[in-house]
Amino acid sequence: MSSKAPLVSVILPVYNGQQYLQETLDSIRTQSYSNLELIVINDGSTDGSLGIVKAAQPDVLLDIANGGVAKARNIGLQQASGEFICFIDQDDLWEPGKTSMQVAAMRANAEHMYGICQQQFFVKDGEALPAWCKQEWLDEPKEGALPSAFIVRREFLNHFELFDESMPITSDVDMFFRLRDQAIPFFDIQEPLVKRRVHNFNQSSDTDLIRTEILRTIRETMMRRRKLNEQ
Repeated sequence: MSSKAPLVSVILPVYNGQQYLQETLDSIRTQSYSNLELIVINDGSTDGSLGIVKAAQPDVLLDIANGGVAKARNIGLQQASGEFICFIDQDDLWEPGKTSMQVAAMRANAEHMYGICQQQFFVKDGEALPAWCKQEWLDEPKEGALPSAFIVRREFLNHFELFDESMPITSDVDMFFRLRDQAIPFFDIQEPLVKRRVHNFNQSSDTDLIRTEILRTIRETMMRRRKLNEQ
C-alpha cells in the first residue's frame, strides 16, 4: 500500500443554504486530512449561496438548474477524481478528524467498499426544536446512515448506482437499503464524527413526501429480498 495520502473528493450539493453554508464549508476546510478535492454543485439556488461558495474557492463548482439533491450528487460524482468519495449536506458539520479516520479505516481493510460513522443531532443555540424532531434524538449519537457520514471507494461505483433521482428526498435511504441487501462489506466507526443540524427547513420536515418515498423504498426492498431468497 502506498504511503501517499489518497485524494478524497468531497461532494457538496447546495440549494438555498446560505443560512448555514459557511459553517459547513469551514468544517470541510478545517479537516485534519488535507488531500481533499471540494466539488460543489449549486442546484439552482436563488439566495446568496452561490456567492458564499465562490468565496470559498472550491476545486470544482457547477451552477446548474434545480433538479434535486440526488441529481446534484450524481453530477458531483461525474466530476470526482478522488480514490475515495465523501458527501456532506449544506447544513451538516464534520468533526476535524472525520476524513482522516475514515480514510485510515478504508486503507486498513481493502474489502470494505464503504463506511459510515455515528451522527449527533443538534440545534443551533437560540433556535427552537422543529416540531418533527423529538428531543430524545439529541440526547445521544446514532448510526450515521446518511450521506454526510458516508465514504465510498470510487472503484466500487463502476458497478453500483448510488442515488435514485426519482426520489427527491429519500434517495439516500434507498441507497443504504440496497447496500445492506447486497451485503456489501463496510465499516461503522462508533464515534459521532458528523453533527447533523435540525431546523425548520430540513427536507426531513416534508413528512408527507417522506412517507410516500419510504413506503416505496420498503416495497422495493421487500421485492428485492424476495428475489434474493428465491435464488
